Amino acid sequence: MDITTKEIEQLEYALFEEEVRLKREHIELKKELKLLSEKLPQTLLSSHKFNIMMQMENIEKKIKNDLIMLARKKDEIERKKSYQRILDYKRQEQLYKAKEALAKIKSEINQKKSHPSYSINSRVVVNSKISKYEELYSEIKNNLSSLSIDQKLELAELLLENL
Repeated sequence: MDITTKEIEQLEYALFEEEVRLKREHIELKKELKLLSEKLPQTLLSSHKFNIMMQMENIEKKIKNDLIMLARKKDEIERKKSYQRILDYKRQEQLYKAKEALAKIKSEINQKKSHPSYSINSRVVVNSKISKYEELYSEIKNNLSSLSIDQKLELAELLLENL
């Protein structure tokens, strides 16, 4: 059910168009309702009065149902917006965690390299701790799978800047 911001905007625009159309339609229906209410006292036959009253009731029901339908559509759009905001927040949180893990790895590597005893022999020690880095790598990989393309590109740019 992942819905994009663009799709939400399209739904909002379609709802706006429908609101405008219904407002115009309701203006015409209210004029018709007013004419029927003026015609009602002038009518002598009870069957005609009943028909006029039924027409008036149908018009009122249509207006009420249209307003209920618009309210439901607005609620649905708001739910989709909320869901999208939650997904965006989760993606940002995952991106932040991935950046944190990357910064942690980078700082550990820099500490190892800046240490005065760093040599070929110490590289072997670093390589022996590869499982720790594999864990961090798998954590980053898991977080990357749920990121959007834009967020992945942003992370790639950060990686390139920091190399």
